Amino acid sequence: MRLSSIALVMVLMLASPLLRAQPLPPDNERGQFCASEVLRQRMVDESPFARSRGRALDMAISDVLDRRNRQGSISGGSGDETIYTIPVVFHIIHNNGPENLSDAAIFQAIRNLNDAFRNVGVYDSTTGVDTRIMFCLAQQDESGHYSTGINRVESPLTVDTVELRDQAVKSLSHWNPDTYLNIWVVKEIYSLGVGPSVSGYAAPLGSQGSPRDGVVVESFLFS
Repeated sequence: MRLSSIALVMVLMLASPLLRAQPLPPDNERGQFCASEVLRQRMVDESPFARSRGRALDMAISDVLDRRNRQGSISGGSGDETIYTIPVVFHIIHNNGPENLSDAAIFQAIRNLNDAFRNVGVYDSTTGVDTRIMFCLAQQDESGHYSTGINRVESPLTVDTVELRDQAVKSLSHWNPDTYLNIWVVKEIYSLGVGPSVSGYAAPLGSQGSPRDGVVVESFLFS
């Protein structure tokens, strides 16, 4: 299965807050902070084409959503009823601490993601919608060999500083983002701007298919 860039970016923007049923901690008292925006600005600084690429993708996503809405209005239904299943690989970056999550914790995360995106279970609400997106742990690695979709890497980089170590963390283990959704689990995430309290972040719009492509989250979100 080859993931379209549009579908992948939509998932990356939504995935990290949905890994558990409990609500996330409140925003940092020092103000709003978005690690993805920090990475986006760095990407723009490094490449003059990054900004226009991100805008083009944003417009493409809007066009797809508008087209699906129009189709639903004409047919009197929701339009395309296809269920899209996305293979996920969890890269657990640990230093033999509690951040080395159990398989059971990962299985529960997948269940939470599926419930959230299908608008069922504890996520069911009168204002929510079924995205018809589902997730499964990857059953094959990039070479076609059997995989559990859970990849454990021992490294001190389990303490991640967004501005300094993002690419180093992801370089420890990174599968083709056109085929898999990469999720890196670390012990802690810091930012030079706000210190700790960064629960997770997704790759910025425009980075699809690059070594940055994926989601980084703190292990406590799985508890």
